Amino acid sequence: LKLEPSNQPALRLMGEIHRRRGNEPAAARWFVLAAQLGWRDPVTQLYWYERELALGVYHASSQRIEALLRLGWD
Repeated sequence: LKLEPSNQPALRLMGEIHRRRGNEPAAARWFVLAAQLGWRDPVTQLYWYERELALGVYHASSQRIEALLRLGWD
C-alpha cells in the first residue's frame, strides 16, 4: 500500500466501513494511515476527535476541533 495524499479518502473510507460494522480495531488502523497523510481531512479529524474525547484526552481533542474550525467549512 503506497501512502500518498491522494489515497487519504480511500483510507478513511475503509476506516469508516470498519467502524460502521463495529470493528473498531480495524477502523483505527485505517484511520491511523489516513491521519499520517495530513490533518486537513475533516472525516479523519472527526474520528480522532471523537476517540480522544471518549478517552478523556481533552487537550488533544480540543486541538483537533480547533483544526477543524480553521478549515472553514462551507
